[in-house]
Amino acid sequence: PSSKTRGAIHFRWARSQAVYSALHAVYHTIPATASDVLAWLRGLKGGTRAKMERLTSLLRPLVFFACHEWLFDASNLGAVRHALNCADRATLDLDVAALCWDTYFTTWSRGMKVFLLQEKPSYVRSRL
Repeated sequence: PSSKTRGAIHFRWARSQAVYSALHAVYHTIPATASDVLAWLRGLKGGTRAKMERLTSLLRPLVFFACHEWLFDASNLGAVRHALNCADRATLDLDVAALCWDTYFTTWSRGMKVFLLQEKPSYVRSRL
């Protein structure tokens, strides 16, 4: 999450459209609506839900890529792996099937926050 976020950040992987829609409602739509209702009750102008809907419409094309399983051909990588001797094979683990993708993407997102968004590493560790 960016340091400019408002409220608690909840990060969840969603592998199906139904789960994604439910999580989106629970973590985005309902809190944004509640924020607008509370603002309205205090006599203030809301707008959180409208901002959330605009952001959602911008991110909607990415849902397809996030909620579908992608199959890749790694035969060349397998050929390289089998061409290595035992010592090199132990050092260079090239088995893509053995990757823990959740850990990989969590580490990747930390790097994106530190190096792309220029946030402090201590902030990233405390919020992720």
